[in-house]
Amino acid sequence: MKENLNTVLDDILYKKMYVTGGLGSTHTTESFTKAYDLPNKTAYSESCCAIAMILFAARMRRLEKNSKYGSVSERVLYNSLLSSTSLDGKSFFYENPLEIALEEYAREVATPEKQRERLPITERVEVFNCSCCPPNINRFFAQLGSFIVFEEKNSLCIEQYISCNAKTAFGTLNIKEDYSTLGKATISCSNYLSDKISIRIPEWSENPKAYLDGDEISINNIDGYADITVKNTFELVLDFGISAKFISSNPSVRANAGRVALTYGPTVYCLEMKDNGNRLNQISIDTVEAENAITLTEDFHGIYSISAPAYRLKPQKALYYLSNADSTEKITAKFIPYYAFANRGKS
Repeated sequence: MKENLNTVLDDILYKKMYVTGGLGSTHTTESFTKAYDLPNKTAYSESCCAIAMILFAARMRRLEKNSKYGSVSERVLYNSLLSSTSLDGKSFFYENPLEIALEEYAREVATPEKQRERLPITERVEVFNCSCCPPNINRFFAQLGSFIVFEEKNSLCIEQYISCNAKTAFGTLNIKEDYSTLGKATISCSNYLSDKISIRIPEWSENPKAYLDGDEISINNIDGYADITVKNTFELVLDFGISAKFISSNPSVRANAGRVALTYGPTVYCLEMKDNGNRLNQISIDTVEAENAITLTEDFHGIYSISAPAYRLKPQKALYYLSNADSTEKITAKFIPYYAFANRGKS
């Protein structure tokens, strides 16, 4: 049975999941389509399905210690799931698209409105005819604590780095973190009833460092986990070396040909018209140049935005023209976390 479940999960993880952890490529029957079919503007990526994936991964993690379960939960949690709710907590997305191009919404001028291509809504709303997502979101965050620390046979394992006081059979752990901003977390306990604690190494971390009671210790990363020997009272400081990176999808994903995604630790970033002007598809980026010149600014509701050099196509009078160096202009592109998009009106 476990093998069958892993076959299903791996098919999703490696062939049918959006970079945000979103699931479901089509609204028709709310379902998957073929492998690597991941359209951006019509992505269904239902909020309830994001919750279901975390629940699925958590149950699989209880069957076996494999870091892929915590990794996929993190991807969903910091991106697809968070995008479902507005920053003020009052409105919701039923589906979470990867791309919204406002110019697409009025292009079928000769087609009756009811016969036009179905596109996702552009702003979150407070009430749906089918309002399954809001109560599911509330229920999920009410049980968020059960996904942070897992009790093993003889010790504890930290799966998610979320600030909390976790009361466990091995003592009460205190977790304080700046995980999605600084890539750091501190885990401490004064009554720990084991001599070992396991930590999950994030898949985005290239050079993790650990300090136990003030002294740097080595991390032996084995299949995404590190076991650390501790005393009854300890303080473990973790620095996962967070940085901004551009990532590409499998070349078989036709919708992403020639595209990259900007990530910062666990968080996927996006462009909005509010910061970058209309027709975002006219912006391109040299990933090497951009990574070497990225700046972080804490100017969006206390959230980091990322600025990087980019290029925009210049307006042209002709329908077709010769493409050359003079057809683009250099700009600074501003990225915000994907989960924060569509919080400033239509953009």
